[in-house]
Amino acid sequence: MLVSIVVPTYKNQESLSRCLKSLEKICHNDFEIIVSEAKGRSRARNKGIAKAKGEIIAFIDSDCVAHENWLGNLVKSFAEKIEKTEKNIVGVSGRVVYVEEGFKSPRWERRVENPNAKWPMSGNIAYRADVLKKLGGFDESFERYEDKELALRMWKFGKIVAEPSAIVYHEQDKTDWPNWEMVDSSAHWVRLKKMHDLSLDKNNPAPFYGKVLMPRKFCGILWRLVALPILLVMCLLQSRWAKFQIKWLWFLILERGEIWKCSFKC
Repeated sequence: MLVSIVVPTYKNQESLSRCLKSLEKICHNDFEIIVSEAKGRSRARNKGIAKAKGEIIAFIDSDCVAHENWLGNLVKSFAEKIEKTEKNIVGVSGRVVYVEEGFKSPRWERRVENPNAKWPMSGNIAYRADVLKKLGGFDESFERYEDKELALRMWKFGKIVAEPSAIVYHEQDKTDWPNWEMVDSSAHWVRLKKMHDLSLDKNNPAPFYGKVLMPRKFCGILWRLVALPILLVMCLLQSRWAKFQIKWLWFLILERGEIWKCSFKC
C-alpha cells in the first residue's frame, strides 16, 4: 500500500530539515515524500495532493517530528479496520503532542495536544486518496480550521477513526499571546456552521450555546469588563497579571467583532 506523505512548508527550512530527518527513520517500506512549498497551508497541501501517487495520503506539518512508528500505525489502522470491521473508513487521525521543556504559559487553550487523536488535525492525519481527490482537497479560503472543514466533508463519505499510537511531536509555537494576527480565528466557526452540519463531528462538539459562539470567551469578556476598575488599579501597581488580563480583554472584544462581522457577511 503506497502512502504519499505531504509536508507543506513556507520559508521554514530549519524545522523542515528536522521533519524530513524524522521521516527517514519511520518504519514503513512503501512511501513517497512530497514537500510542497507554497504560501498558504491549504494551498500547499493541495499542491501536494495533486502530485501524490499513493492510495493513502498522509499529512504532517513541517514543524513536526514523526515517531518512527507514526506512518506504520496509521496504515495498520487503515488496513485492520477496512479488512475486519469497517469498510467505510475514509481517514485515520493520529495524536499530536506538543513539546517544549518548561512550558509555563497562560495560553493553555492554544496547546491542543489531541491526546485521544479524535480531533482531525491536518498536521497528523491520513485520508483515502480517491475520496480526498474527489472532494478537491482542502478549501483554500480557510487558513484556520481547514482541517475541520475538510473532515466535515469527508464524514459524508465514511468514518475518520482515531489512532493514538500514531504520534507526531509538534514544536511549541513561541508566539506571544494574545496573537493579534489571530483575532479572526474564531470567526471561521461562523462559516463552518453556515456551510456544514456540525453535528457530524461526534467527538468534538461545536463551541456554540444556542446562537452564541464561543460562550466561554463571551463570559470571559463579561467578567473582565466587570473587574476592569480593579484591573486598572492593579496595572498602576505594576501587576503583570492585570496587564495580561486587559490585553486579553481587548483581544476578545476584537475577536467578537470579527465574529459578528462574519455573521453579517454570511
